[in-house]
Amino acid sequence: MIHEKKSYKDLVNALSEYFTPVENIVSERYQFRKLKQSSDQSINDYIISLKAKAQSCDYGSFLPDALRDQFVAGIRDHELRTRLLRESRVKFADACEIARSWEAAQQQNAAMVEKEMHAVASVRKTPVQQQSKQLEREYVYRRSSQEQKTSAECHRCGRAHNPTTCPAKAWKCYVCGKMGHVSSKCRFAKKTYE
Repeated sequence: MIHEKKSYKDLVNALSEYFTPVENIVSERYQFRKLKQSSDQSINDYIISLKAKAQSCDYGSFLPDALRDQFVAGIRDHELRTRLLRESRVKFADACEIARSWEAAQQQNAAMVEKEMHAVASVRKTPVQQQSKQLEREYVYRRSSQEQKTSAECHRCGRAHNPTTCPAKAWKCYVCGKMGHVSSKCRFAKKTYE
């Protein structure tokens, strides 16, 4: 057995090749094709994740086209995707720039809409508060008038409540035999005793 002498560098390279796992290009490309922009992911973060995943896909000279294709397919904003699909020969860098501008415009628009809504709400606040106080006053008035009605003596039974909800409506009077009142409130009995 002949032992050849190898340099330290050659030994490190041989060990690195031995212990480095073999990448499955088909699997890596499959995972790359499944990358979609998540709901909380910005355009820049999505671009970074695409570029990072593409490193292990061995696309070679097709890399810019693969990045562009997956970028367009994986964007969550349908209107932006439609805008990018209108470009017949858009390059990956141009698609990224269009998407960044789109995202910035969307954020600025949302901020302006929120600011306008806040301004409208502050203008409407005073009338709403006045309307709320008016409703509160009306409620208190209705409540007090109901209490006055209910605190009056019921002509059916003599207790303090609203006569329309009196349980004596279903009772039979022992004096006159009619329904709807008790004997202590019977009009016939008052006429007989007077």
